[in-house]
Amino acid sequence: MLRFALKLSVLLTIFTCQAYEISLLTTLLDDPGEFNVELDSGVNHRSDAFKFTSHVTKLPLPFEIATKIITNMDAHDAFILVVNLKIDPYNHGTLFSASGNTKEVLLDVWVKSGVNPAVGIRYLPINSSQAEIISFGPVRDFRLRRWNKVVVHVYRIGVFQSVVDVYVNCEKIGRRITRSVLDLFAYKKQFRPNNVEFRIAQKGYGRTVHSRYMGSMQDLRLVFKRDVDTFVAKDVCRIPFDAKNEFILSYHRALAEPVRAEYGGRGEATSELVNMIKDLRYDLTVQTAEIKYVRELVEGCELCRVTDFCAMKPCFPGVHCFNAPKSKDGFYCGNCPFGSHGDGIHCEDIDECYYNPCSVLSKCINKNPGYTCDACPFGYTGSIPTGIGVTHAATTKQICADVDECEINNGGCDKLVECKNTPGSFECGPCPSGYEGDPKIECRFKQYCDPDNPKSNPCNMYGKCIPLNDGKEYRCECRIGFAGNGASCGYDRDSDGYPDKALDCKDKNCLKDNCPYKSNPDQKDQDDDGVGDVCDRDVDNDRIENEKDNCPWKSNKDQRDYDSDGIGNLCDNCPAVKNPTQEDFDEDGEGDECDEDSDGDGHNNDNDNCPLLSNADQKDTDNDGKGDVCDNCPFASNPRQTDRDSDLLGDVCDTNVDGDLDGIEDTVDNCPLVSNPEQRDADDDGVGDICDEDDDNDAIYDSLDNCPLVANKDQNDTDDSGIGDVCKGDWDGDGVPDTYDASKYNNKITFTDFRNLQNADLAASEKVQGVPVWVVRKKGTEVKQTANSDPEVAVGKHRFAGVDFNGTMYVEAKHDDDFIGFVFSYQDSSSFYAVTWKKTEQVYWIEDPFRAVGISGLQLKKVKSITGPGIRLRNALWHGGSTENEVELLWSDIKQVGWESNVKYHWRLIHRPQQGVIRLKVFKGRREFVDTGYIHDNTLAGGRMGLYVFSQAGVVWSDLSYRANDEPEDDENTDTNDRLYQGRGK
Repeated sequence: MLRFALKLSVLLTIFTCQAYEISLLTTLLDDPGEFNVELDSGVNHRSDAFKFTSHVTKLPLPFEIATKIITNMDAHDAFILVVNLKIDPYNHGTLFSASGNTKEVLLDVWVKSGVNPAVGIRYLPINSSQAEIISFGPVRDFRLRRWNKVVVHVYRIGVFQSVVDVYVNCEKIGRRITRSVLDLFAYKKQFRPNNVEFRIAQKGYGRTVHSRYMGSMQDLRLVFKRDVDTFVAKDVCRIPFDAKNEFILSYHRALAEPVRAEYGGRGEATSELVNMIKDLRYDLTVQTAEIKYVRELVEGCELCRVTDFCAMKPCFPGVHCFNAPKSKDGFYCGNCPFGSHGDGIHCEDIDECYYNPCSVLSKCINKNPGYTCDACPFGYTGSIPTGIGVTHAATTKQICADVDECEINNGGCDKLVECKNTPGSFECGPCPSGYEGDPKIECRFKQYCDPDNPKSNPCNMYGKCIPLNDGKEYRCECRIGFAGNGASCGYDRDSDGYPDKALDCKDKNCLKDNCPYKSNPDQKDQDDDGVGDVCDRDVDNDRIENEKDNCPWKSNKDQRDYDSDGIGNLCDNCPAVKNPTQEDFDEDGEGDECDEDSDGDGHNNDNDNCPLLSNADQKDTDNDGKGDVCDNCPFASNPRQTDRDSDLLGDVCDTNVDGDLDGIEDTVDNCPLVSNPEQRDADDDGVGDICDEDDDNDAIYDSLDNCPLVANKDQNDTDDSGIGDVCKGDWDGDGVPDTYDASKYNNKITFTDFRNLQNADLAASEKVQGVPVWVVRKKGTEVKQTANSDPEVAVGKHRFAGVDFNGTMYVEAKHDDDFIGFVFSYQDSSSFYAVTWKKTEQVYWIEDPFRAVGISGLQLKKVKSITGPGIRLRNALWHGGSTENEVELLWSDIKQVGWESNVKYHWRLIHRPQQGVIRLKVFKGRREFVDTGYIHDNTLAGGRMGLYVFSQAGVVWSDLSYRANDEPEDDENTDTNDRLYQGRGK
């Protein structure tokens, strides 16, 4: 009955616990394509062995094999990894590894050669972010470049613990108890076959591969459901049966005979049963023989009959031994040393780290005896516990508290950015708008339009970057022959500010030009037919062409014109009063000729002491009938308002004393000792800003004021940019953004405006030709002169020091060939710079007081006349060279090319009195026509802009634009940009 029960038990064992193996290298041999690697690239196969070199790529196992591995690890409490290997000297390589789908290494088995050879595993415990490493070594029996048999056995001993045994060359070299390794691949948990990757000969994550194994390998297997001791002895080391134990084999065979007889036809089951019986009997026989031998040896040894067993030091070092002759062993041992546990004979160190005394942010280091915690990582603060024993470890908890780096010096971030504390660290916010740099070091103002840094130019390749506010801001402007918003620019054949083709931007100047061949900055299209009025032969669609239509903007087939001024009644802003110029100063739709209140100040013209300048108070200090706002001598009576030198100062109060040479007489200069041609006075206190320590009168000195021209006692600066909120983007507080402001430092100048022109007659009473007729259009940005006249200048009212003066000029008349041009830094009719252009060479027909020869081409002249307006200045202006005490020729175009009728020429002039620099560029279409280069002259410190004619009718100045600019001109930047522009234009 007993034999039957034994046989039944063995059979159940065979059918329920049959071992299972996964041969990993066989898979590589059978189908290397599954690994996406060629065997001759880093892996060489010879005689069932594989040679791995440093060139081998990653070798992931196929999905089917990964599924089998995880399924078996999930189903069993143990697995065996076995391999026969050779390893190259000084190599640390991984034999077998597994990585999760987040690319962290879950498990790898590694081997190391060198001075201290070792075998070990590295694994990531469940619910932990820090991997643990278990090392076995040094392995003294490890043979380099020779075959070594390595077995790693992992099995579970509890819910949270595993045991790892390692055998090298049939010898067990160590055992470690660890947190559970097998739980890594629990099938029902996080790592399933489709998100775990197994590899051979290397480990890695992401695109990086670490610890490549270099050497030879064979018989790499994973074994399940197999006793490790039997497996090592029988399958790995193959221990032979010597002759003296031959009877054991006979006994095995005899015992197996009944089983064969009864199960003779069972094939493999019967054979397995016989093998198992052999193993069992072999183990029992060997153990019996060993015990018998030891007993006989002891009993036959007189010296072994001892009474002082403690003298043999049977107890663990440090444990007290007590002799007990009557006890079974003859002695007993005391307690194991503090920090360890056992029976006194065998003591093992307690792993206090099992009780997690350390913070999850640091590492627990088990010692013998005791433990210690690593210091808290950088960015955290806390104690460093150390101790011995379970009680200390279980009652201790290291706490790593986050350090708030932002509390001290803003974490090291720039003061303009926000420091954000994060666990263990901190973050610096980005530099605010308008700043650049590393916020952890310094945020500094972006230096726009820096010629040494191409990336600082945000404008289009056909545009120019104009720095504002010392380079902290900028303005983009398309170059001559191009139009757009500066960030986007396209060709503009007629130079009217609108591109020939629509641009991909939202500004109005990005729209397609409705008349690309004729300049029309207003883009008017009366009949909305998509064709600009200047190109449309019949703008109002009344079937009367514009040239014959007395009201081309409104349909009027009857062409009625009551006042016979050439303007049809429907278009005439004074239909009953002749006014061909149609001037309307207050823009109320009623022409000045018939408007009873031309300036709209509430006073009828007949009773208004300044009919063309609004002054509701009608203040007239000197009681001369001229209101102060239009009186050129407000404190001295001069009803005739004579001004012989055309300097806006009446003759009765004109002393011509100008101590600082800024063009403003001392009697009216708001800062008579310091040159300030613009006469800036932000707080209107009568003291010029250049002399005023508090320009905006807010009780904060300019040197400390973040808005020196706009009162702001609170000095609010939301973004810590150094610029106060009230003046950000509008430095002078005039309501016009700095980008469009004609003078960002002067709240009295906002836009280009030539509507309030002053006519300066340079020939005085010596009239030879007619008086010029100046027609101002488009809100003062276009002027036309229609009469053939003596030398005349029409000057605007705005004064500048440094200035950029741009515009377009052309002659509509098909006949005549005399002078056109413009003036700048105009101080009076005897002091100004003039740009003059004669079409053809010609001698002036009046040779008194001297013969004057006008040459063709552009010229730049400085007028400093000691005689003033008259015949001598007249002839000097006509003459092509210098005239002593009258005109000095500063530059002349050596090509001497005259202007052409109906051809538009665009000019760009810069004047920097502080540097004594003048430069003029003239463009014909998109191509540069002339460039004076830098001309150095510091005679005139600034003044007004104006237009110049001499004996030429039908001249038009359009697209007029001036802007205050005292910034030094960058020669390299200007030349480079202009060359780029010219090349594109061609």
